Amino acid sequence: NSDVLLMTGVPSLNTRYIKNMLNSLNGNILHFFLEDKVDVDYSRVRLVVFENYPNDKSQLNSFNQSIQDLKSQNIPFVMIFGPNQDFSLLDEISSNFNFSILNDVEDDLVFKYNQIYSEFLSNYSLPPTSYYKILTDNNNNNNIYYSNGSPAVLCEDNSMFIFCPNLSYLSYKLSNNSSYFDGLFDLLIRDVYYQKNHTKIFIDRNRFYNNEQINVYLRNNSKKIYKNLILKVMDSKDNVHAQYAILLDSFDRIRTGVNYDKENIARGQDIHYLNEIANQTGGIYSNESSYLINLDKNSLSYETNIVNEIYDAKSYLFALLIAIFAISVEWLIRKKRGLL
Repeated sequence: NSDVLLMTGVPSLNTRYIKNMLNSLNGNILHFFLEDKVDVDYSRVRLVVFENYPNDKSQLNSFNQSIQDLKSQNIPFVMIFGPNQDFSLLDEISSNFNFSILNDVEDDLVFKYNQIYSEFLSNYSLPPTSYYKILTDNNNNNNIYYSNGSPAVLCEDNSMFIFCPNLSYLSYKLSNNSSYFDGLFDLLIRDVYYQKNHTKIFIDRNRFYNNEQINVYLRNNSKKIYKNLILKVMDSKDNVHAQYAILLDSFDRIRTGVNYDKENIARGQDIHYLNEIANQTGGIYSNESSYLINLDKNSLSYETNIVNEIYDAKSYLFALLIAIFAISVEWLIRKKRGLL
């Protein structure tokens, strides 16, 4: 199984909160902390989470090398900025990415509404927090912003930055509504972990009849908000034969009806193939609307062949002797008992 690597600069209140979230995602967690130099085999790593790391300038070289390795191997990462990272350190970090930071801490920040994550943001009031002003020209629709326009969550390529150093504290303060807040960040990390993965539905048939309807039901047990989903009908070579939109029904299930309405999709059982069978077997091919007419126009004849065969007893001499012996024994027994 692939691993999730959690790299912690200095443990904080967020550490256990984040690790519990990752454990629900993948049980194989590699956790390094207070490490200035980290030697990792990234061939087994599926996701890296930097939490409050780097914590000081002694960890910067190792961090920069890790980022280069992750980008070269196209491994996604989530960077969760922590309470021990000051402005000078953040300014050094930002040179690797598409954002910059102002040495100006703003207070009373709350998350702005985002339609994609409305289920997790619209049912409660988030306690105010504070953070540096972040500048970026990245306008990804999945970004979540603070009330001052600074990103709280920034999506860049296949990775994510979370500029919220007190996640655990905010979750605690929300009390009864913490499940919405926790669910939001659980979903965000899952998006990075599962990104670009397709759900493949396999069946035990490789042919379909014309106009055959196939209903697909998928139970939505994840916390993902499904939008603009597409079901593609593909063969083993990933050629797309049909494409259908998927809608969420009232039972919170993904539902679609797949209808093969073209003969060339059911390749192997189309008109040409069935006609060929009919020609080679002396039969008649008719489609479903005209087969009765064709039966009236065509008469069927029957022929009875009687075959007589003569068997030569010489070829079965041993069996004949056994039969004669058995009949003779039966005759002697019957005569002795007066049955003749």
